[in-house]
Amino acid sequence: MKHRMFALVFCTALAVLALTIPAGAEAVTGTCGEGIEWTYEDGTLTVSGSGPMENFEAAAPWDDYRGEITKAVISDGVTTVGDNAFRDYDALQEVSIGNDVTTLGKGSFLGCDALVRIHLPSSFRVFDEECLRDCKSLTAIHCEGTFPSFRLNCLWGSSVKIYYPASRPWPVKLVQELEENFGGRIEFLDSDGNDPYIPEEPTEAAPEATTQPTTEPATQPTTEPETLPTA
Repeated sequence: MKHRMFALVFCTALAVLALTIPAGAEAVTGTCGEGIEWTYEDGTLTVSGSGPMENFEAAAPWDDYRGEITKAVISDGVTTVGDNAFRDYDALQEVSIGNDVTTLGKGSFLGCDALVRIHLPSSFRVFDEECLRDCKSLTAIHCEGTFPSFRLNCLWGSSVKIYYPASRPWPVKLVQELEENFGGRIEFLDSDGNDPYIPEEPTEAAPEATTQPTTEPATQPTTEPETLPTA
């Protein structure tokens, strides 16, 4: 009888323990472009394959996990982040961009309020329209490549420092134009933290002379021309 009671208590304890330990959710997979697939597991969305990600008119195929995705990994081989791929993903805190991405698509990270920084590889070329618009917490974008294209409203509503490689500096004139166009909200620095463009302070006008010049104006010639000019 005692053995039976002990077995019953032991089994009950195991059942309670099993209920208190959450079982790991199985990975969910799908496709998002020709030769491109995605996997969601434990808060991380991974896109892998070779070639461009599909563009999405509205929701991406992983949108059911919008409130759970805290990290997005774009693996090597993937060349674009599709339009609207992570639009308004408020839980997204971290993004890892692979070495082959050239473009952040339209609205791809629009409204990602928890995203703090993003690192873009040397292959990167295009900030498409509204791709990082209204990212309220975004403070730093690290670019490894040459001067990219900044398209309409790509960083509207965001105040951020953009770092580019000190070993391959971006043209000062273009940096100057962008800082002026962004109204001072965006600051461009090289990877050593130097700012190549510092607006010049307006110079004061030269004071008016308070004394007469010390030299007389040149005198007129005292001789007439020897000959008349020829026709």
